Amino acid sequence: MAPSRAPSTTRRTLHYFWLVTRKHLGLFATLMTATFLFVALLSYGNPYVMSLVVDRVSAGSVAPDEVFSVFGPYIAALILINVAGQAASKVQDYAMYRLQIAASYDLATMSFDALSNQSMSFHSNRFGGTLVSQTTKFMSAYQLLLETIIDQWKQNLGLENIQLTQYVIGTAIGSFYDLSYDLFAITWETDVLPTDIMEAMVTGGEVNYGIWSDAQFDSLVEQAINELEPDKQAELTAQAEQIFLDNAAILPLYENGVTGAVQSYVEGFQMSATSSGYQFNHLVVHK
Repeated sequence: MAPSRAPSTTRRTLHYFWLVTRKHLGLFATLMTATFLFVALLSYGNPYVMSLVVDRVSAGSVAPDEVFSVFGPYIAALILINVAGQAASKVQDYAMYRLQIAASYDLATMSFDALSNQSMSFHSNRFGGTLVSQTTKFMSAYQLLLETIIDQWKQNLGLENIQLTQYVIGTAIGSFYDLSYDLFAITWETDVLPTDIMEAMVTGGEVNYGIWSDAQFDSLVEQAINELEPDKQAELTAQAEQIFLDNAAILPLYENGVTGAVQSYVEGFQMSATSSGYQFNHLVVHK
């Protein structure tokens, strides 16, 4: 008996895309209908009406006082076709945008849940549930931290009716972009280079979940990234950072302590004070 072959990558990709697409059949149907109308009206409707106009002109001349009565219906049809076609195009764009967000969210959730289950199974099977225990402790501590922050908001800002909801990142990622929240908190490990975090927060940045945007900030970050002179880059970065802080695009809540140890014969070792990142540009090993 011949061994069964695994499905091709293309087939599996289409399979998973259909799994998430069929959860949103309303959007999918809207997208298909709008696409059909857009193509039918603008690609076929316009040429058809124009052919009728050409046929009418070829059939014979039209008296000046009859131009509007003869060609008016054709003009009205062209206007109606173009308006309806453009409207279908906008509906197509909107449906595609919403379906893409929904499908990406579902795919991210599926991937994260699958990886989490694999990781949990691996650690619980081999280390007696240590990872599960540590995760539970961390989540309890994080819950206490958020409850403390909420209590401070109530006392110092007079805010009431604050609802706290916790998600794993795979579930929450869709909510980041549809702005279905007033505030959200997320753990984030910064990088060694000061331009890295700022590059991520420019308009359309990969972790700019709040969709914050500032043209001057974007310009300064781009100049800093392309600047080769360290002092000039530091000056541009400082200017961009000030705009970033003034706009309160992110409110840092706390930082974990970081400890590093090196041998006595190692010099120039640099480690970020706010992350586990390292920089080896000036590292020297005397051995």
